[in-house]
Amino acid sequence: MKRARCGIEVVKLAKVNQLVNLNPETVLTVSLGIDGLPISHSSNLQFWPILALLDQSINKNPFTIGLFCGNTKPIDTCEYLKPFVSEAVQLETSGVAINGTSYEFRISKVVADAPARSLVKSCKNHNAYYGCEKCHRKGKWVGRVVYPNSSKEFTSRSDESFESQLHSKHHCGISPLSSLKLGLVSQIPLDPMHLVYLGVMRKFLNVWRKGLLPHRLAPRVIISLTNELVSFRKFVPSEFSRKPRSISELDHWKATEFRSFLLYYGPGALSGVLDSERYEHFLKLHCGIYILSSPLLMDDFWISLAEDFLNAFVNETQVLYYKELLTYNLHSLTHLSNEVKAHGVLDSFTAFPFENYMQKLKGLLRKNNSQLVQVVNRVYEHENLMTSAPESTEHLKVNKSCNTQSAIVLNDVRYSSKLRDRNIIANGKDIGIIEEINTVERTIRFRPYTKISRLKGYPCDSRKLSICLVSKLSKNCQVLNINNVSNKCVILPYSGEKYICIPMINC
Repeated sequence: MKRARCGIEVVKLAKVNQLVNLNPETVLTVSLGIDGLPISHSSNLQFWPILALLDQSINKNPFTIGLFCGNTKPIDTCEYLKPFVSEAVQLETSGVAINGTSYEFRISKVVADAPARSLVKSCKNHNAYYGCEKCHRKGKWVGRVVYPNSSKEFTSRSDESFESQLHSKHHCGISPLSSLKLGLVSQIPLDPMHLVYLGVMRKFLNVWRKGLLPHRLAPRVIISLTNELVSFRKFVPSEFSRKPRSISELDHWKATEFRSFLLYYGPGALSGVLDSERYEHFLKLHCGIYILSSPLLMDDFWISLAEDFLNAFVNETQVLYYKELLTYNLHSLTHLSNEVKAHGVLDSFTAFPFENYMQKLKGLLRKNNSQLVQVVNRVYEHENLMTSAPESTEHLKVNKSCNTQSAIVLNDVRYSSKLRDRNIIANGKDIGIIEEINTVERTIRFRPYTKISRLKGYPCDSRKLSICLVSKLSKNCQVLNINNVSNKCVILPYSGEKYICIPMINC
């Protein structure tokens, strides 16, 4: 495997990124992203980059620390990680000097999918009997390793027990990361992108599309579900990078499409498609993940409620479906609430920004040889441009958008009187639509819905999350200051004249 080093250039990046809450007591932290990236359809050639993201930066843009290229994943973990670890240990010891001020340096977390986590932690893979990274539970073989329901309590793994290798059957060796001031359990969280969206949500959609009978939906029902999803396209807000598409294209869906289905489309699209028991079962998953994704619900009550819903979802799966579904991903849902308590909302430790950056790395290739040299040269060119570029004019683009008469952009969210961008919550409680925007006076004409009801089958009163069914717009409009807009919503057809309203989180 060939290797190229770019280094942890925190000082250079601090100069071109606006930092927040920076004072002499600040500890500069970076989040790491580690994963493999196939770069050729005609061979096994792949990149294994080590990426990082400066947590104190307003511009949450990853950068490259090291880049490895070969026909397989790194076989020797020490060779793969040693250059990075040596440099990180030095930074942890001596700190980082920026503009004459010295700051402490730490790695805040490592974001990776399950195979990459087992690689860098030197522990058993996720499909092993002792593959769970968060508890000591042993899996059971039923054609695959599963974690069936059990009333027995299982001890959680800790940084101390991992470091001492208290449970030897979980370990394959000593991780090079153990040299860092990094908790190899607490600071290497489960990644929601691969676990929840590409894992659990994709699995259940495939069960409904082509799984075992009687859980597989009839072809006419799949067609009906597809038609429903496609009909949502004109209602989907501008912030969504991808619009809903056919179930027949499920094998080509991206992680963001599974996320959108779980959080926004599923509650409406699956109503009347699944029987009541399975629909309510799905809503437990939706509600649990929605709570853990929302910055407004980060308190002990809501996180505990989400934990209960996800535990119920896992426990009911082998009753409503079959025990072969109780694999590592489904079992790991029971640990997500603890990850949120430690690291914040799900989006704060997801692999999405690193995955997007890796696609940009792949896009730097121009020919079919010397791939490593090509990418490293382009990365250095880009970094040199960043450090020599004038002050960003991005804010001018936002102001220009705000001067239009049909729309206004606030905190990167677009509001307008068009169908897809007009649905809002005003004054923290009133759900309705924008009829007109006055950008000069910064006011809106707002028409509220007069009938609001809870979503049937939801595991709690959905109105407490502002998730509800709405109908009948008021004949009277209110004139509100734009600052009275609390949130933008996704409002989709439900049944009859009713619409389902789900407040947007981060799209």
